[in-house]
Amino acid sequence: MSSATLPADVSVVDVVLPHEVSAVADARRRLAAYLKRYRVTDSARDDAQLVLSELLSNAIRYAPPTLTSSVTSGQVNPSGPHHSAT
Repeated sequence: MSSATLPADVSVVDVVLPHEVSAVADARRRLAAYLKRYRVTDSARDDAQLVLSELLSNAIRYAPPTLTSSVTSGQVNPSGPHHSAT
């Protein structure tokens, strides 16, 4: 899904990460900072980081390095983001 097809209230952040385990920690830090900026609760940030870690860890473990995938988060609100992976 491109940002051109998303509703106006959805925030899209594109990040390219290397196909290596160390990328997971970097992605978690970036996500935490992004969600904190939007005043998402600590609990929801922790949950989002866990989901992201699982998605990325599985992609690194099971997918070939040439595979392109994305994680999209819907409108950011203090109770937590909604995630989908494609």
